[in-house]
Amino acid sequence: MISRYEEFIENIIRCHQKALDDPNHPCHGIVRADFLCEPFRLRDFPPKVQADVMFLGLSPGNPEQTTPPFSPPANAEFEYVREYCKKPIADGYHTNFRNAMKERIGRELEYVKANLVHGIGNKETALKCLKPCGDKFLLDMIGLFSGLKYVIVYDFKDRKVLDYVNIRLGINLDFKDSTVTKSSTIKNGMIFMAAPRTRRYIRRMSEAELAR
Repeated sequence: MISRYEEFIENIIRCHQKALDDPNHPCHGIVRADFLCEPFRLRDFPPKVQADVMFLGLSPGNPEQTTPPFSPPANAEFEYVREYCKKPIADGYHTNFRNAMKERIGRELEYVKANLVHGIGNKETALKCLKPCGDKFLLDMIGLFSGLKYVIVYDFKDRKVLDYVNIRLGINLDFKDSTVTKSSTIKNGMIFMAAPRTRRYIRRMSEAELAR
């Protein structure tokens, strides 16, 4: 019997293939065959897909790789993408996420690094697919993780991702003082927060913000 996780990944693979083949697909002409299919990465990929915190960003990016992006065959199997999602999260990101949890939640928890756009690393290109990908996959991706308690949306100053998530989920997040006790929103039993990011990482909160 196919799991929800397998079905989710296979839907992404089919969507990407359709974007390549179908001129009517909203991402046609934007995505490429050598795509980086990474809807999310878990630090310790358990048999049961479970996490307490989701760090939700735009796209995988490609800063940690010195080799070309993962390029599955045209008729990619689920196993190819699953193996890619099992790659360890780079130490710099892991330290950054740990610090972000300590600052905004008060403790470290099991987390997942998730992306709204799954097949594009370049920011400017990924933004062109933000709404089509988000509309199709965001709610299902959040629903995959049993026990999810916090969602931290991390975005650049242009707020393109944050503004989209606010509209899609019907919430009103802002960067200012966004911690578990301040400027957060509860929806469907989960606490949503926002966090500004630098080119690669989530920005550390200032001493003044931490003291409030």
